[in-house]
Amino acid sequence: MNEESSMTFQELGEVQSAERGSTALTKLPDQFYERAATYLKWLLTEIENSPSGKNSEPDASYYRRSEEYRRAKDVMERIYSTRERKIVLAALNSSRGVTQSTENMVHDEEELYYSLKMELETIRDRILRYDRLHRRPDTLRAETGINTSTDDFVSEGETAPGRAPSVGDSEVKAPAPEVSAEKKKGSLKGEAVENLKEKEDKGEEASGPDLVVIRALKDIEPFVGIDGGTVSLRREDIASIPFQIAEVLVKGGMAQILEERG
Repeated sequence: MNEESSMTFQELGEVQSAERGSTALTKLPDQFYERAATYLKWLLTEIENSPSGKNSEPDASYYRRSEEYRRAKDVMERIYSTRERKIVLAALNSSRGVTQSTENMVHDEEELYYSLKMELETIRDRILRYDRLHRRPDTLRAETGINTSTDDFVSEGETAPGRAPSVGDSEVKAPAPEVSAEKKKGSLKGEAVENLKEKEDKGEEASGPDLVVIRALKDIEPFVGIDGGTVSLRREDIASIPFQIAEVLVKGGMAQILEERG
């Protein structure tokens, strides 16, 4: 046993056997991935410090550690590959409405699970709910409760029927502060994953609050906001809009809900 990580090749083998023998994710030993990484690094250090690393003939310890490292690395990759496949399948099933447990997932695996689930749901809605924003006004109003004479989507430069133009109609949306694309993407995705996890934990239904904060997934045609002004959103913009409008955008694959405000 190596003292630094308290991990052995035997423990790796036992975890692999358990994972291969179960259709569901098994519970990993405490700090498994961290200890396995330390174990593999320790083996590499042992190999580098052997006589072969000092321009001399390799000795028996060099060959023994090299073989142990090769086998341990292979087993570790097989363990993760097996678990990864199960997580992907769980995310797919969950996105289709089949309840899945995350009890035996470590933090990084759980993050992968919720990210995959969110992406699967978003793309599915984008492809299969393509007609949500192209219904007849009376059909859209019946389904969502949106008053299409004042709150429905309108073309840029137009006003809704029966409403006089307002100052808000001609205002240009102020540009958001410059944030790097990678930072913005990572931050928003993390918030969305956490919101999704909280909703599932509380068993909340998708019925909702008065306002929600959304992130635009693509450029969205101008529509009438809660103050009567025209709202125009571009990809990655953040906005607070009525829940009913947000629901239409989300189901159309045009936005993601980041935060709910009662």
